Amino acid sequence: MTDAIGVAIPDAILDDCTGDADVVIGTGRNTPSFAAANVALWWKKTGTTRYPEATDLLLLVDAGGANSCRSHQWKRSLHAVAIATGLRITVAHYPTGASKWNPVEHEVLGRISQHWAGVPLNSYKTIQTLIRTATTRRGMPIRVHMDRRTWSGKPKQTGTPWIVPHQHRPLWNYTLLPLPSPEAMIRLL
Repeated sequence: MTDAIGVAIPDAILDDCTGDADVVIGTGRNTPSFAAANVALWWKKTGTTRYPEATDLLLLVDAGGANSCRSHQWKRSLHAVAIATGLRITVAHYPTGASKWNPVEHEVLGRISQHWAGVPLNSYKTIQTLIRTATTRRGMPIRVHMDRRTWSGKPKQTGTPWIVPHQHRPLWNYTLLPLPSPEAMIRLL
């Protein structure tokens, strides 16, 4: 039994160079497609302005959940972001059970939890206001966005994206090239 009137899934991106953060509040499901879409949103809203000359993007992420190192849907969805942005996206996963060392947990999500401690989260507006008025551990602002889309847990794309596994821990460390998958190239012929 629950009194909840909705779902609020926070997904945070911390720009370690500047110390500021973006949080997307999802109202659907926490899926790999949702997580990859948040990377694309960050790039569109913040990254392109801040890093206009960038050709590569490094993501440090947990090994489980929506962006699991074993999730083919995460890799396919992120590959679509690489194609759409033209960026080479390198992903480095924290080892399983080591998410406590992920800076986004300490600098963003932990700070938000402290900021809204004891406040009833009874509306999306309340959640957005509390996140927007929190700061990262370095005192930088946290931007908040809503994502009201419904995310499917099933992949919408088949085939394997172009992935370059790294020599050290290839399951946890890889680069997605902004090239269409072989299946997409065959469809173009």
